Amino acid sequence: MSVYLIRAFIKQRELLSAQAEVLKRLAQMDAKLLKHDDALRLIWRELQPLLTPPPLAPKPQIGFHSQ
Repeated sequence: MSVYLIRAFIKQRELLSAQAEVLKRLAQMDAKLLKHDDALRLIWRELQPLLTPPPLAPKPQIGFHSQ
């Protein structure tokens, strides 16, 4: 019976170490995504003025006009 208990603790230790590795990898991915978010936000701010249409020039009036 004690052999099964030892095996259960070994399995639990392996699962915890695997979970720690997954959490570490997720933290690395989160940090990388935050850097990408900052870069994309900067690009969006730079592109925003380029996306607005230029103001329309006033059209000349047709015909005879006295001033």
